[in-house]
Amino acid sequence: MKVAYLSASKIPSNEANSVHVMKMTEAFLLNGTEIDLYARSQSKSVNVQEYYNVKKFDIIHSAWPKIPGLGGWIYALISYLKIRKRKYSFFFGRDKYTLFFVKLLGAKPYVYESHSIPQGFITRYIERYLTTGKHFKKLICISSQLKEDYLQLFPQLKEKILVLHDAATLPHSIPESPGVNNIGYVGHLYDGRGIDLIISIAKQLPNCQFHMVGGEVADVARWKKISPANIIYYGHISNGKLSEYYSKFTICLAPYQTKVTVQGKGDTSRWMSPLKIFEYMANKKVILSSNIKVLCEVLETDVNCIMLEPNDTSQWVEAIVKLQQNAQLAEKLATNAHQYFLENHTWESRAKKVISIYTERDQRK
Repeated sequence: MKVAYLSASKIPSNEANSVHVMKMTEAFLLNGTEIDLYARSQSKSVNVQEYYNVKKFDIIHSAWPKIPGLGGWIYALISYLKIRKRKYSFFFGRDKYTLFFVKLLGAKPYVYESHSIPQGFITRYIERYLTTGKHFKKLICISSQLKEDYLQLFPQLKEKILVLHDAATLPHSIPESPGVNNIGYVGHLYDGRGIDLIISIAKQLPNCQFHMVGGEVADVARWKKISPANIIYYGHISNGKLSEYYSKFTICLAPYQTKVTVQGKGDTSRWMSPLKIFEYMANKKVILSSNIKVLCEVLETDVNCIMLEPNDTSQWVEAIVKLQQNAQLAEKLATNAHQYFLENHTWESRAKKVISIYTERDQRK
């Protein structure tokens, strides 16, 4: 079996979606499946295997012209013309435009993965088209809440939606904990990510060191101006080098607010499945997270994390002090989170569930 993974991600880039598609592509490979990744061209000249810490596979790049309203369609058509030169058994995609051409002009089974509800008439029309017909096999949603909202739009998909939360890579080794006075945050510094909350917490806990890993240059500069001395900003770190930074802290923060933006736009708080949550679990960290409904699908307070109100600084400070005073609790939460990750959220197990959609189809023939 050979799979084409159809994405619209820029490879390489600083965006989380690029990490998702690179890790997922590698996971197909680790499951013994031949795979090509289709992605947007990018001017950066880097070794993408090192940048994302993945094994080598073919990446077929295409340009996305900067033409409002047409760029995505042109990219998709260029990608499709390249697809026609290769033979695939199965298509898996996050890019609805390329999948549109695959369905319109081809005759192969495919799975579509979505991370948000389609907005606007045209996008909804495309997704309605994609989720019908004999070659459409499944719609992958990254949260149960997203599935529920899709069923409000397309109730006929009741038996066609599979929920697969995001995942992470198991590190080669997990270093000894540096202690609960070392607290970390990994991810972008966009509005809605709770960076202002972390700054407030740090001001009340001057004995703690806060490590902020990630963020564009402009965002780092903006937040640094109002931060106390016990916050260190590292800026963007490629996924392939994150392990050495995870060794610097024991507690990890996920202080999402009630509105969460991506690149400063939109709101994903209703459906999100943040990569950082699973990376925290994989690295056996003590997780403090905002108590947001969608996160409760994978987090359970006092079992694998402590969940707190997203705008109540005092709760977060009290939780950190509690962990400083109770090493057994910290160890229990970290161990439970790590075990939950191993049992449910590796990239390999996620890809295996997608592959099974195709193999089950073969068995029914």
